[in-house]
Amino acid sequence: MFRKYVDGEAVDQVLLEHIIIEDPEYPSPYRLLFSVDSIADLDGDGIMELIVFSQYYEGLGWSIFKLIDNNLELVASNGLGA
Repeated sequence: MFRKYVDGEAVDQVLLEHIIIEDPEYPSPYRLLFSVDSIADLDGDGIMELIVFSQYYEGLGWSIFKLIDNNLELVASNGLGA
């Protein structure tokens, strides 16, 4: 979740999401977890990019977001796993 303020009002933007519909008879241990890994100017343009790390049962990945036109946009992602 990315929060910014526009004209004094908080505006939230969902960056990544993972929704699991649970079967009460079979709770799933598989969750896609997200965390901010780093904030850095990766391309040298003076604008910081947000690097988000994600992990799952047998995999992991990174996504890079950049502030474009006042919104965080996904510009690259990569991962590995089964």
